[in-house]
Amino acid sequence: MKVLTEFQTPCGILRCFDSNKNSIPFEVKPIDKIHKTAVYDEIQSDWVEVANICQTICVPANSLNVGETYTCCLCGNNQYCFGASDENAIANVVTSNGFSLSLGAYDPNDNGKDRQYIPIYDGNVKIGWQPPEYYDISEFRGYLLSVLPDWSGFSFNMLDYSLPEIIFRIAWIKHNENLITEISDYENAVTCITIF
Repeated sequence: MKVLTEFQTPCGILRCFDSNKNSIPFEVKPIDKIHKTAVYDEIQSDWVEVANICQTICVPANSLNVGETYTCCLCGNNQYCFGASDENAIANVVTSNGFSLSLGAYDPNDNGKDRQYIPIYDGNVKIGWQPPEYYDISEFRGYLLSVLPDWSGFSFNMLDYSLPEIIFRIAWIKHNENLITEISDYENAVTCITIF
């Protein structure tokens, strides 16, 4: 385990900081589970395993202050976008410099947020859901997670110390020049790792 204030990736530098842009130390640990990833090679008409790098980023809660907002994001000149989401997790994705990279975050209050969504109607027909302008956080725990508008990472507001750490996952895959495959295959493969 390494304690860092910056973590270099092929698609930018990962940093965590407070509202005044002061760096917050974080721990970098290997992901406990080995993830095998594959992309579809159109020439071979088969799935081909590709190597990946994956790490867990942990920000110790006891180094943070309740009520303050913090940011964990990739700093670089890239276009980030939505990667994937699942119960209690969301991830971004970027492809740059021959790599596809994803940063995912654990959201301990995802189910509580879902219960507060407001239905959207077109006439009398419900056509979807939208988040409220503000969440009632009285039953939330740990931290309130939000995606940054440019999808480069996440902000989180410390609610209490009920969780020992704020957890993110980061992973990347180097594109194999010998394979003929879609970039979206690499992006889908890497986001599978960062969704908890």
